[in-house]
Amino acid sequence: MPLYELMCLAKPALARPLMVEMMKRVGKLVSEKGGVVTDIKSFGDQHLAYDIRRPYERYAKAHIWQMTVMTGPAALREVLTELRNNDNVLRYISIKRDSQLSLVPQSVLQKMLEEHDQSSSQMRG
Repeated sequence: MPLYELMCLAKPALARPLMVEMMKRVGKLVSEKGGVVTDIKSFGDQHLAYDIRRPYERYAKAHIWQMTVMTGPAALREVLTELRNNDNVLRYISIKRDSQLSLVPQSVLQKMLEEHDQSSSQMRG
């Protein structure tokens, strides 16, 4: 299963229980389709580099959250449809990541590479 990162900008005036409910709904969609939520980060209300305009609305701030999920493409399409149809979502994006390297911490990955280099140099020598 591929690893995806979802980044979402929501309306800043959205109450915390509604924000949590939105994240739970996305996580539930992923888990119902056999996927796994590996990480959730909330960055809170942030000032935006430029205003996001909607009819009769203008937003200079947004509540930003990120969710990392391991799921299939069909479940991802459902999640993106859910975000597209939610009036509280200003913008969203999904990025496909390399699942093997993303789940390994950087320090562990560096140690594995050093061990590989040592073992390959011993084989040559």
